[in-house]
Amino acid sequence: MKTLRYFLLTALLLTGFSRNVNAQVTGLSGWNIFIDPGHSQNENVGVYGYSEAKKNLRVALNIKDLLVTTTDIDTVYLCRTDDQQQVSLSQRTDYANSVGAAWYHSIHSDAGSTTANSTLLLWGQLYNGTPDPPVGGETMSAIMVPILT
Repeated sequence: MKTLRYFLLTALLLTGFSRNVNAQVTGLSGWNIFIDPGHSQNENVGVYGYSEAKKNLRVALNIKDLLVTTTDIDTVYLCRTDDQQQVSLSQRTDYANSVGAAWYHSIHSDAGSTTANSTLLLWGQLYNGTPDPPVGGETMSAIMVPILT
């Protein structure tokens, strides 16, 4: 038990507490992000009994906290903030459009095996009302997928 406590204290010191608390990422001032923790309530329960919707929400809340506390970003919107909210896809996109979100980030998860991890980054936009892969989208995906994974 003493060894476990020592290990946990060491891990905390090396990860969280050793960072410079005043360090901040700058360059995001005047910018906002809309985070969509995919699905709602207890949807998409995987084979291991864990809800994708619940996992996505916790990831979104942590991302929001990280952005608010370590960057100069102006605003972080979430389309839902608890496990009881039921938010449809059209409600999510309507909300993001109504606040003029600069970036829409939707979080999803396989809710599958704890030994496998996969990442997919879809980069899309509308051009005159029709889907159009933006120039650089494939390159951006190639950069971001390893980072997100």
